[in-house]
Amino acid sequence: MEKKVQSASEFIPYVPSADPTNKKDDSSKLDFYYKVMKTLKSNFKDIRNDIDIEEETKKKRLRYLCERIFKIGSSVSFSKEEKNELLAFLEIPSNKKYFIVVLSRQRTKGRFKRSKSLVRDLADILLKILDLAEKEKDYESAKNCIILSQIYFYEKGEDKKKKDKNESLKKIYLFEFIKNYKWLKSNEFWDGLIIILVKLIFY
Repeated sequence: MEKKVQSASEFIPYVPSADPTNKKDDSSKLDFYYKVMKTLKSNFKDIRNDIDIEEETKKKRLRYLCERIFKIGSSVSFSKEEKNELLAFLEIPSNKKYFIVVLSRQRTKGRFKRSKSLVRDLADILLKILDLAEKEKDYESAKNCIILSQIYFYEKGEDKKKKDKNESLKKIYLFEFIKNYKWLKSNEFWDGLIIILVKLIFY
């Protein structure tokens, strides 16, 4: 029995009103495929636009959270939901670096003394960054965490009435909350950091 050879036309999707035995209907098929491709292109464009809009919305939200955390007064803390949202954003490397830049820029404003709640929130954020930096071997971000953590502080007992007006309050720096991070105490971290610093100096 002779094996039937399939023609290319059998793989063409069915086109209503087009007769595959009639060559005059070839134009109908071409019109059909053109409409399909045009529709697909339009759909992909809409999807791309939706993705772009979504990404831009996320970036705006990230900027808002990074700015808001420093605008909160001493009597109001960063909400748990907002902090968790910001921590989730940091999973993306570019967002992690963006927050470090924002934290660094705050130094130019000269407000190193912060509320206790803000320092603790910043500590949670820096610990999250260190977790990610350790996984990614991102020594640069870890180094910046160490530097910036030695700038911001709150004064212990500032929320209580001092018995002696001349008594100075103890400054609790952000560094106190991250100094015991295990990776920062390892030889592997400091070896990697030294290599990064050498490259910055000589290359």
